[in-house]
Amino acid sequence: MAIKPTHAATSQALAQQVLRQSLTQEQEVLAIVQEAEAAPERQDEPAAPVDPDRGTQVDIEA
Repeated sequence: MAIKPTHAATSQALAQQVLRQSLTQEQEVLAIVQEAEAAPERQDEPAAPVDPDRGTQVDIEA
């Protein structure tokens, strides 16, 4: 059973649309990754909360 030309054209058009969308998404992801890689390194969180009055870490166990 042969595929009618209109169905083939529709299928091809849909396939091209899906391909364009996935390429666009891939470009967006790559842009996000490149932006993240270019960003300065973040400092790790302090090991304990900092006492704002003294500027020192608070002893959690106390």
